[in-house]
Amino acid sequence: MTRPRVAVSILGATGTVGQQFVRLLADHPWFEIVQVAASEQSAGKPYAGAVRWRDAGPIPASVAGLIVRRCDATLDAPIAFSALDGSLAGPLE
Repeated sequence: MTRPRVAVSILGATGTVGQQFVRLLADHPWFEIVQVAASEQSAGKPYAGAVRWRDAGPIPASVAGLIVRRCDATLDAPIAFSALDGSLAGPLE
């Protein structure tokens, strides 16, 4: 029996650590990335256009077209993986 995957957000998705979360979770059997969030400068752009991808492989297709959202309280996935700097993380997490 296959369980439905749990929807997740990635905070700080365009940074180096956020990109590692994207790479590790994109094809994960338990999780589905439904939201990526980053700074105001990246918000509103497709993930593939907002990120300077540093991994050797391509940006996962399931995430490339997601529109980057601002890191704020409007994110509504039940689980969020945070790659935010500590100075920003406190209020958001």
